[in-house]
Amino acid sequence: MPFNISNKAFEEAFGVQKTCGKLTKEFIKQLVIYLNNKNFDSAQAIKSWLKKGGNISTFTCREDMLQAMIDELIQHRIPYILVKKTGGSLGFIIRSSDTSFVKKLIHHVLKEKSRFCTVTTGQMAKDLYLKSKKSDKTMLQICGLSEEEVLYLEQVCDNVLPSEVVGIDRMGDGTYMFTCHGKTAMAIKVNNKRKSFPVALAESLTVVNGNKSEKMRKTMQNIAMYREAKATDFPDKNGGHNYPVWIVGNGDRFVKSTDTGFELGHVIEIGESVHLQTDLSVSKDDEAYKKRLNTALSHVLGKICLYDLQDVIAHFKTKRNYLQDKEVVGEQQLLMIADAMITEKIKQDSITHMKGKWEQKLRHYQHEMARLMIGIRDAKIPKGYTKEDILKLRKVCQIFDLNAMKLTPVIDKLQHIEVYLKDIGQNKVTNIENIIAKYRGLQIIDKEPALHSNSIDRG
Repeated sequence: MPFNISNKAFEEAFGVQKTCGKLTKEFIKQLVIYLNNKNFDSAQAIKSWLKKGGNISTFTCREDMLQAMIDELIQHRIPYILVKKTGGSLGFIIRSSDTSFVKKLIHHVLKEKSRFCTVTTGQMAKDLYLKSKKSDKTMLQICGLSEEEVLYLEQVCDNVLPSEVVGIDRMGDGTYMFTCHGKTAMAIKVNNKRKSFPVALAESLTVVNGNKSEKMRKTMQNIAMYREAKATDFPDKNGGHNYPVWIVGNGDRFVKSTDTGFELGHVIEIGESVHLQTDLSVSKDDEAYKKRLNTALSHVLGKICLYDLQDVIAHFKTKRNYLQDKEVVGEQQLLMIADAMITEKIKQDSITHMKGKWEQKLRHYQHEMARLMIGIRDAKIPKGYTKEDILKLRKVCQIFDLNAMKLTPVIDKLQHIEVYLKDIGQNKVTNIENIIAKYRGLQIIDKEPALHSNSIDRG
């Protein structure tokens, strides 16, 4: 849970970056009380720092960059306290000794967040790469993905394939095909800060089918429903625009869409009552309406649409977490550690040194991830790895309360992943859907429409 403080204390502390000596007495008093009741590592580290006479620094964070900033702080082992003011604004408290390095992290996050992966149809992605200057024109086509798996994969592509173009199509059997440029997707990581596409794919299969599968699938379904609502200008429950629609999420912010414009606001809890406070109103005739609406929506995390005021009140009466579930974070950490082990192991494998063969390399990576997960689940050491490797991975499971048996469906997904290579540089045109249908022993009678006919607005 975030450290909650009054608007006045927050604004005085976060107006500009300050040191402990300039912070308000109220702010420090509340912080000390908060830290005395918390046992997590970051709280203990900052409490110990303060007891030694150390100063603290503060900085604010946009809601849509919150998770990325937290991920960076965790990766670099920088203790922090998440702070929330009454109106919903967010900020971080860090040790003053970490200030210079955190400034570099903020710059890195802002830079990375400004680079997007464009999502379109598979055919449009192929056409774009066919016209590109890239010498290798082959495309990877990953098939048999569920809607939830492909939605999660799409989310992480801004990180693993920034400035690239990928395609998503719905197949005749209801599964989805993900298309991306083979050489780019399988390129060696530029640095250790950004995960590679193979581990991102493994993460998508793991998080959606692992320890929090039911919740994560529901989250992905909510994303799909929200996108559909936004694409049609947030219709009301009757399909028109006669009644308001509230866009709410994990925090205390909301956006209210009406037939005349939108409002951005926050909730105020007084006793058992919840009051909606409007901070900003924008009319549809505003020249920058769409831009201002997108900015407002970025303040809401985990967006869903509600159509009745009582449902909105009930939503804000429940406790909502800004952060990801402990088990999901654990699975992500597990995969990053396993990725380092696999990367080192496959350096010795002949397939790694072959030219091209991107689909075989991707399958090989996913099968290696499956072998490691079997080792975690069954407490066995796969060939090519060590006892210390498996103990390290099992320790992560213990720390994050992961049930290793729940990796079984993930292992099956990784072992049977469907990957194909399409050389779009050739003039011969092949119906990939018929190839896949033949592979599965199916017969496609009629082609389903593509999931996306144009580039997706993912706001």
